Amino acid sequence: MTFLAKLFSQVKSNITEEANILKPQQEVYQRALDEGSKILNAIDTPDKALAALESIRSLDHALTSKKELEAAFKEVIKALNYEYDKKLGQYVLKENAD
Repeated sequence: MTFLAKLFSQVKSNITEEANILKPQQEVYQRALDEGSKILNAIDTPDKALAALESIRSLDHALTSKKELEAAFKEVIKALNYEYDKKLGQYVLKENAD
């Protein structure tokens, strides 16, 4: 076997091994994104926002799922015009600054 043939064989073997190692993490990642998406889609009142964030954080996460879902949560909150009120400890509808 030539040097290049051995090298390509080793690279292929390494890629296969890495894919097998990452597969369980990718499955957990996908489940987290699927569940997180359902949670985000259920936010329709400010009262549900904090519970949704806690639910997202309690999911079994892998790879970048937690960061991605928290970023998506922020986008949903912004789109719904909610803000976190520190005094009340909950999300509220943002008041218009007229």
